[in-house]
Amino acid sequence: PPDCTFQPELNPKSRELNAAKGHTENRRVYERLYEDAAKMRSERSDRSTEAEQEDCSTSERQGDTYSHVKSHYNFSKPSQLMADITREQQRRRQRVEEQRQQMQHDELKECTFTPRTAAASGGPSLRRSDFQSTSTMSSCSAIPAGPVLISGYDRFMENRRMAE
Repeated sequence: PPDCTFQPELNPKSRELNAAKGHTENRRVYERLYEDAAKMRSERSDRSTEAEQEDCSTSERQGDTYSHVKSHYNFSKPSQLMADITREQQRRRQRVEEQRQQMQHDELKECTFTPRTAAASGGPSLRRSDFQSTSTMSSCSAIPAGPVLISGYDRFMENRRMAE
């Protein structure tokens, strides 16, 4: 443009770098920027094309891996296809549930603890004496054998008597 009169002076090193990139002084900046952008776009599309080709070759290799496996669905009757798939899913769910129940049963079979319940003894299920007589609870300090000492109780009773 005629109103832009500024012309920068480039040192020799900058001119060498500019020439190495293929830029000449007589080309306009906009032309150079457009060409650079076009070059970057083409490089990007080349990379994406290479990536797609690589993906395709990978999928072809995977296809060869399972080519010997036959499908157990009947594709010749599309109307029954969804019913077959649903039936297969139900069978799998049922098999998983049976395995889970079997594992739970085996785990419970290993348990030897059988608690006394009200139904088995005919009365209340647990009494304080039951806890004191069991071997596991006899060493427990949760149930004291004698009177319980509470710090500050004597002072509390003394203050109560004085208040009366």
